[in-house]
Amino acid sequence: MAVLNSRLSTLQDQVARTEAEAAKTANLNNQMNAAMAKLQAVVELEQKANEEKKVLLEEMAERLRESFQALSAEALNTNNQTFVQLAKETLEKGIVGERGNGRAHARADVDIDDRWRGFAHNRRIGSPNHVGAA
Repeated sequence: MAVLNSRLSTLQDQVARTEAEAAKTANLNNQMNAAMAKLQAVVELEQKANEEKKVLLEEMAERLRESFQALSAEALNTNNQTFVQLAKETLEKGIVGERGNGRAHARADVDIDDRWRGFAHNRRIGSPNHVGAA
């Protein structure tokens, strides 16, 4: 009977150690679950913040696109007005020159060519395909 009591005592000790290990493991599992829930909440907040940033960036890109289009249209309009004004002035000079003599008419033709080359040159410099363009 002493052997049985000894064996029972050993088994009871093993059960107590196993139960203590199980409690430790359950406690660690609970801690890990809590940490995972916190991390999941942080991830969700970061995802929401990133989505908001994405929307904001898309809105800013659209505003920039609209602003650039407006500025481009304004620049084109200004260039067209300048060209029309130069053409008008040149034609007026040519008409006045024609009335005066044939040499004035020839000078007006040269003046038109010079102004046209200057205008075309300025357009190329302002274009995005120009080598020196920013």
